[in-house]
Amino acid sequence: MKYVRHHPSNEELSQAYYQAKNEGKLKPAKLLVGGDFYFRNSDFVGKKYLEPGIILETEVYDNTIGHVWLSPIECEFVLIDELEFI
Repeated sequence: MKYVRHHPSNEELSQAYYQAKNEGKLKPAKLLVGGDFYFRNSDFVGKKYLEPGIILETEVYDNTIGHVWLSPIECEFVLIDELEFI
């Protein structure tokens, strides 16, 4: 049996981004730690290096996890401890 992972399409990601933005769920936050972050969409699957101090739009899910958006079609989950909200 093959395992096939579904990667969200750019359209699905864009819809999620703009819905969160319209609902006021996105807050600016500074990334406190740098490193390789894993991004995936229909065009790209892989790691991108993000420098500490970069400002990202962040959707907070709970006291532990946030969803950072590099662009309307690139996002990743991070720990809230790795962010400073501004």
